[in-house]
Amino acid sequence: MIHLGIALGIALTALVCFATTAGSPDAGLNRDAFITVLWWAGALLALMWALMLCLPKRANYGAG
Repeated sequence: MIHLGIALGIALTALVCFATTAGSPDAGLNRDAFITVLWWAGALLALMWALMLCLPKRANYGAG
């Protein structure tokens, strides 16, 4: 699962970057795309961190 998450994260990051630049060699556009990718990555990391707080503190192995 970790490897799948890493692969999907890299693929989605590249998708956002290349969708913003549309393959342009313009340095300013590439800079803006990089900043956009950093904001997306930071927002997703914050979301994952917030969702981890919703996980139970301990597993209940004795139930059932």
